[in-house]
Order: sequence, then structure tokens, then C-alpha cells
Amino acid sequence: MDRETPSFIDPKTIAAIVFCIGFLLLWQGHMSKKYPPKTNNPTTTENTQTPLPEKIAHPKTEPTPSDTIAFKPKEELFEFEGENLKFQVSSRGMGLTGIVLKNYFDRELKQISFQSNTPLFATHQIDEPIFFKVKKTENEFVGTFARENFKITKTLTVYDE
Repeated sequence: MDRETPSFIDPKTIAAIVFCIGFLLLWQGHMSKKYPPKTNNPTTTENTQTPLPEKIAHPKTEPTPSDTIAFKPKEELFEFEGENLKFQVSSRGMGLTGIVLKNYFDRELKQISFQSNTPLFATHQIDEPIFFKVKKTENEFVGTFARENFKITKTLTVYDE
């Protein structure tokens, strides 16, 4: 009794592979038409409007909140240096920057530090950082942020033991 072992390359397997590849290619084409990739390149257009004569009186209107440029306060840094630890608290999200562990060293005998372009553990609202008014005591930082309908108070207590 000779049993024939089924081969991997039979017509049904090849048809299934071709069908799957064809489906994936068609699906990719459909999705790229339905959801085209976003481009960040701004297009330049020529100004085709004619300038207005200077003698025309323009009515004075008060700027609406959407017309005004959002005020972004300057970032302030409040330093803390203890026995084992050194860092700065930023008013931008009340996050930490320039963290240095004084008594811990890496293999090159450099103090271990954590550096980042943005403050670590900062509080954000959507994509914008929240700027806190920070008050520093000996081992505590208290930041407050207030808007029309809400107030955020963030407290950072340091136990440098």
C-alpha cells in the first residue's frame, strides 16, 4: 500500500496564497484611497488679491479670543539640592529636569543623571503644557494653575534621606 504524501505545492495551496496576496494588495490600495497619508509640507500660494486703497476706513472690531495669540509664560526653574539628590522643578507642567543622583555612579565613575528636553512627569492639557505658579519651601514645591472653571494644585514633597 503506497500512500502518496500530499505535496505543499498543490493547486489549492497555490490558489490560496495567490488569493491572499491579491486581497492584501487590493485592500492596501482601497485604504490608501480612503485615508490618504497626511503631508506636513505647506504649499505656497501666490497672493492674487489686489491691495485696498489706504483711504478706506476700516471698522474697528475688538479681537475675539480665537484671534488673540495665546500667552505662553516663560519657564521658571526652581532648584533643589539635598544630600543624595539634585534636580530642578520647572513651572512648565511642574515637571522635573536635570535630575542627578549624587551617591550613585556609572561604570565610568560619572554621577547618574536623567536629562530630557521636556520636563519629566509634567502635567499637560491635550498637547500643551500647563504653566504653574510654583512656590518653594525647604523641602516642598507647591504649584497652582487656575482657569475659569477649575483649579489644579500640584504638590511635590522631597524626602532626601
